Amino acid sequence: MKKIERNAQTIEQTNYEKAKEIKMIRDNYVYSASRLNSIIRPNSNLTKEDYRFYVNAVQETFKDLDVISKQFISNDFFYPGNPDWWIKTYSRSTYYRLRGEAIKKFVALFNAKICRC
Repeated sequence: MKKIERNAQTIEQTNYEKAKEIKMIRDNYVYSASRLNSIIRPNSNLTKEDYRFYVNAVQETFKDLDVISKQFISNDFFYPGNPDWWIKTYSRSTYYRLRGEAIKKFVALFNAKICRC
């Protein structure tokens, strides 16, 4: 069983490390959403409330993103069906600049939502 994890040192991460964190968030989101619709085993450390909290944090993060950031995170991480989706719209440098900004925004917003402190 996967555990829901969060890297506390997000501030010092590179965009590459943040992109890896978003992939982990995506994987945990998909796993958590699937667990909400199934029976939780009695010996599990996580409850449906834990899964619901995680799913809600991801969904709320998406709601708080601007349209362009949402487009980048969705197309590059959550629904990566077409890796060349950006070519007709952005130059390579603009793509990487906007992608980096979207990654930073998503990770910051998500960590603010998931922090139960």
